[in-house]
Amino acid sequence: MAKVPDFIQQYLRVHRWYNRVFKRSRNRLIRKARRPINEEELFLDDLYAFFVNCYHLKDWVINDAAINIAPEIVESTINSNLFLQLCADICNSSKHLKLRRDGRSGQSPKMSEVEITTTVSIAPDARSVDGGALINYLSDFYVETKNGHVMANEIASECLKAWTVFLAPYLEKNKEHLKDVNYV
Repeated sequence: MAKVPDFIQQYLRVHRWYNRVFKRSRNRLIRKARRPINEEELFLDDLYAFFVNCYHLKDWVINDAAINIAPEIVESTINSNLFLQLCADICNSSKHLKLRRDGRSGQSPKMSEVEITTTVSIAPDARSVDGGALINYLSDFYVETKNGHVMANEIASECLKAWTVFLAPYLEKNKEHLKDVNYV
């Protein structure tokens, strides 16, 4: 099999982060002896990691000689899509704590309001050790903008769609490396 192009590796990484944050089961086995895990913080960490990797796919696209796309074209694509602009702003604000101005989007986005639903039950199976409890939770993060709240998963889904459309001709040429991608 041919070497996987660098930009494809990052494209797949973005999809794995998306699946980690929004698709996989958020069940955890918590043991009595351990300090309880703050699932809200873990989810937020994963969410920021998704946006950082999603935004920085641009660098992989720009720097991969296998596809040779001019930086101006990539930047223009980001600047013409509100969701990619929000992604850039979330990424940069997580890196720098805050944006100098309103960012690319002009929306000054900030992670906001968290809703957690938790159900606890004693895990009856043999893999449960020390009377572990199965924690099932749902987290909804919103991004607060000047125009109101947008669900974080909507921004993430739209970013994946935008990258997929932009990279479509190059993804088609490399489809043998994309068998396991679940498109949004």
